[in-house]
Amino acid sequence: MVEFTLNIDTAAPVRENQDFHFFSYTEDNSAWAPPEEYSEVTQCALSVESRENMYLDYAVNALVSYVEETDRWTGRVSTLAYASKTPGMTFGTSCGANPEFYPDGKIIFMFYDYAGNVSAEEVSLSDDLLEWVNPIAEKQVLQVGEKITLRNEIDTDMTIWTQWKTSDANIARIAEVPNNFYGGEFCVLEAVSPGTVTISAGFGNWGRWMKEVEITVVPNEFAIIQQPTSVETIPGETVTFAVRTTRDDSCAYQWQEFLADSQTWQDCQLPGAHTAMLQVLAEASRNGQQFRCVVTDSDGAVLESEVATLTILHHGDHTDLSVVGVKEATCLEEGYTGDIYCEECGTLLKAGEKTPALGHAFGEWIQVKAPTCTEPGEEIRICKHGCGATEAREISAFCPSEKFVDVDPTKWYHDAVDFTVENGLFEGTSDVTFSPQLTMSRAMLATVLYRLEGEPEVSGSKPFTDLPDDAWYTDAICWAAEHRIIQGVGGGKCAPNTPVTREQTVLMLQRYGAFKGYDTAKSEDLHDFTDADRVSPWAMDAVRWAVAEGLLCGRGNGVLDATGRITRAEAAAILMRFMQSFVL
Repeated sequence: MVEFTLNIDTAAPVRENQDFHFFSYTEDNSAWAPPEEYSEVTQCALSVESRENMYLDYAVNALVSYVEETDRWTGRVSTLAYASKTPGMTFGTSCGANPEFYPDGKIIFMFYDYAGNVSAEEVSLSDDLLEWVNPIAEKQVLQVGEKITLRNEIDTDMTIWTQWKTSDANIARIAEVPNNFYGGEFCVLEAVSPGTVTISAGFGNWGRWMKEVEITVVPNEFAIIQQPTSVETIPGETVTFAVRTTRDDSCAYQWQEFLADSQTWQDCQLPGAHTAMLQVLAEASRNGQQFRCVVTDSDGAVLESEVATLTILHHGDHTDLSVVGVKEATCLEEGYTGDIYCEECGTLLKAGEKTPALGHAFGEWIQVKAPTCTEPGEEIRICKHGCGATEAREISAFCPSEKFVDVDPTKWYHDAVDFTVENGLFEGTSDVTFSPQLTMSRAMLATVLYRLEGEPEVSGSKPFTDLPDDAWYTDAICWAAEHRIIQGVGGGKCAPNTPVTREQTVLMLQRYGAFKGYDTAKSEDLHDFTDADRVSPWAMDAVRWAVAEGLLCGRGNGVLDATGRITRAEAAAILMRFMQSFVL
């Protein structure tokens, strides 16, 4: 109960017919109603309840409702204000339940009459409010990538909407709460990077941060973070022993059982013996059997788990058994192993146990929308447990060719230039120019294909006499000549700086495709082009293949111009189409 008394000083002048009246609740508690006769009062006593004194905000709203109701009957407009005790912080009639209004845990109610008289009453928040928050962490030292559950553990049957926040999401972030707005009785915390962080918890829709727990995040060292536990069960049940490490995805597992006769450990041949979870059928002969797991990470480091013991309980003549109340754990909800009963007599033979919520385990990021020069992209990752939960993050807008002042983003070639620059096939002709209309040379084309192959190491003597020792294209032409992708022009020369034509380009590309084992047999008639007869005989198969695959297009008006020189922009477009069709 929060009580306060508002005293009105009637010594000051009061406007006619604007005195204050006290109204009572009707018998059926359905509405405020005025008494039959109005009477002036010099004191207004108000008592309002807050739910177990949990929210002082309820008291504020109840007081506002009372004043508004009396005004409705009298046709007047009263003024109700409240303020923090902090000097200079005064608030008007708006009564939002905002904890920032009470930074020192106190509130002052002020009631004004129409003559400007003021009554004020200070009400302090109860210390009992602290009992509504009790954040408990499973552990307070986490390794990078580890997730734990924090709970607000209080003794009440009420649902307490707990708000959670982290002092530094770059160290540990709140990965999951039952309700993003209202919060929940627990949250899932994910360790992100080494450091110390404070996790705060508070109650109420607005989350008054009242209690904290400190979490330390340490580097991800190879360690077992979940040990197998001993199990008691009855014959016929299948039990599971499990381990978890800080590097689950890169570990090899080998479960072992202890042989009492020889006092040695032997590798198991049971289901799951080479995984993180071993399954054992409970048989009387296995009573007292001990198990452990040997874990090896990708670097060869080896850890041995703690020893877990299987105990088989004897239940006399109880043979017709059933398991009741089994619940599989989900990402957010605990599971239950189920209670074991004798179906004949109804005896509870073994009570079940709670199993912890799994927590989300998200897979790799998947790009669902590629970024462009003007719009951001998006990638998501999906929970591997199959619950359907996803996380999304934005990929910043990105234009690989933005630095080139001569690349017009409105031109047809822009996407191709972006693609080939981003994939490392093309570079600029300078730091700020791409030269899209510059004619491609034999050296340039050989270099692009060499980059597509990953720039393998070359050896041996130079295949052509006009090939410099240390030119930017020397290795590329040596590699291309070795695999017969480029051939000489006669006289032991290759003419690296000679412009390359459109038909020469697709011929070299077809040879590269054959070298990679791609299917280059597809062919299409060139009857749609008016100048098909101008294609060189030695290039005809390559041109038909390139047209059939959609790599080579005409230059408009039915003209193929196979013998015309190819620009860097056109070559970029052909290379992009080739990669999209054969490589990616």
